[in-house]
Amino acid sequence: MDSTKKECFFEAVKYLNFSDAAEKMYMTQPNFSKQIKALEEEVGFQLFIRNKKKSVRLTPLGAMYYKELVRLDKAYNELIEKLHRYQRGVEGHLNIGILSEHLPDKTFMEFISEFRENHPNVNLNLKSCSFSELLTGLDKGELDISIILEAEIPERDDLVYESLYQESSGLVVAKTKPYDETKEYSILDFKDEIFLNSNETAGSWEWIDAIFKRAGLENVKKRIVKNFNTVILLTEVGEGVVPCGVNHTMFYDPYLKYIKIKEFEPVWMAALWKKDNYNPMISEFYTSYLD
Repeated sequence: MDSTKKECFFEAVKYLNFSDAAEKMYMTQPNFSKQIKALEEEVGFQLFIRNKKKSVRLTPLGAMYYKELVRLDKAYNELIEKLHRYQRGVEGHLNIGILSEHLPDKTFMEFISEFRENHPNVNLNLKSCSFSELLTGLDKGELDISIILEAEIPERDDLVYESLYQESSGLVVAKTKPYDETKEYSILDFKDEIFLNSNETAGSWEWIDAIFKRAGLENVKKRIVKNFNTVILLTEVGEGVVPCGVNHTMFYDPYLKYIKIKEFEPVWMAALWKKDNYNPMISEFYTSYLD
C-alpha cells in the first residue's frame, strides 16, 4: 500500500465522509474515491459501506483493517525511535567473552575504553571464559561476542565472525629444554617434539599440520589432553611444546620460554557471534573497531 492510499484511508475513517476527507487532503472527491477503491481492490475486500448521503461507515473487515494498521504504525514508530536511541548510544547492552588464557593486545584494550566513553549508556560486560564457555555462552545467549583465535573457530553455519587484530606466534617450551630464546628456529628443529593440545581446541591443529607438510614432514607427534591447564602443566615439565601467540598467558609463565619459528605467520584474533543474534550493539562494536 502506497502512502497516498494509506493517508486517504485514515482520513476517510476520521471523517466518515469522502468529501470532507478529500477536502482535507486537497483532492477532488472523485479522485479521493478512486484511491479508496484502489485500496479495496488491493486488499481484496470492501472497507466502507457507502450511502446516498455521502457519509460512509466501516465494514467489519474495514474496522479490523484500521485497528491493525494503527497497531502496526505504532509498533513501527516505536521501532524507529528505539533504533535512534541505539544510534545515539542512549541504551543497549553487550556481553563479551574473552579467552581466560589470552591477554588482548594494547590496541584492543584501548578500543574497549574508547567504546565505553563513546557509549556511556551501553552496559558493556567483559567476561573471562574457557574455550568451551566462549561457544556455549553464545549458544545460550549469555554472550553476544566471543573474542577467539580465528583458527579455532568451529565450522558452523550459525556462527559469523569479523577479524580484529593479528599477533605474532611461536612455540612455548619448558625452560629446561636446550633451545636458545634469542634465536629463530625452523619448525623442523622440533620434529621430534610432542605437540600438546586440549580436547577443546583439537580442531585447530590443521594449520600446524599444514606448516609441517610445507616443510616436508607429514607426521606430527601430538598428544591431546582433557583441558588446557593440563597442557600448561605438561609443557612446564618438558613433556611437550605448544604453539602460542605473544599475548597468551603461557608467554609470561616463569617455567616456560618462547621460541620464534620462522615458518609461523601472525595469527588473527576475531569477534565471533551467532548469526541469529540481532543485538545492534554487535555491529556497532565491530564497525567502530574497524573504523
